[in-house]
Amino acid sequence: MTYCGPTSYKQVAEWRQSSGVSVPPNAIEVGYDGGNVIYVARAHHQVDYFPGKFVPAHGSCYVAWGGDEHAYQHYEVLSAPYGITLEW
Repeated sequence: MTYCGPTSYKQVAEWRQSSGVSVPPNAIEVGYDGGNVIYVARAHHQVDYFPGKFVPAHGSCYVAWGGDEHAYQHYEVLSAPYGITLEW
């Protein structure tokens, strides 16, 4: 018989609503696109949320769908609420 005692887990990341050029606190940076910093993001496209990239310099989140890149001005950015360093 295996016993698992009480555990305490902390949520290490959460989606934060954003729009325009606003970067939420502790947003997870994942690289560069044309010299611009990009962050993990998602946007509601048609019937569901799809992963994408948030480029603050453009004020948009970009989602790839159907062979095109769709820009959204209202989106969610993945953030580390406790300031935990995450690497993509």
